[in-house]
Amino acid sequence: ADKTKPAEVQEVVDVVTVAKLITEVVTAANETITVASPNIPAAEARVHAAKLNKNIDWDEAIDHVKQKAKEDPAVKRYQVLKRNPQTKAQARKNMMVYLKNVAGFKMDYFKGMS
Repeated sequence: ADKTKPAEVQEVVDVVTVAKLITEVVTAANETITVASPNIPAAEARVHAAKLNKNIDWDEAIDHVKQKAKEDPAVKRYQVLKRNPQTKAQARKNMMVYLKNVAGFKMDYFKGMS
């Protein structure tokens, strides 16, 4: 059913075989041998990247990028400039709420000091 499974099994068998050969060489030589990291040919790297990219939902990725663009500081600055200014009554109401909250905080803060 799945065509990639025999190739993956063969790859695992190859890796195990190579590991056994390296172990035999190291034990036969009886000296410290450093093994360089294996170089992956470009074709194999492309195939590996294609396998990784196959599971990506590109519509979701594009939506994510668009969402990040909305969070851009320049966009936020523009949106703030575009917003209508507060009326004096709204500003007064906001200041009253702020002062009430701060006054309550100060009362709680100083209550335990005396």
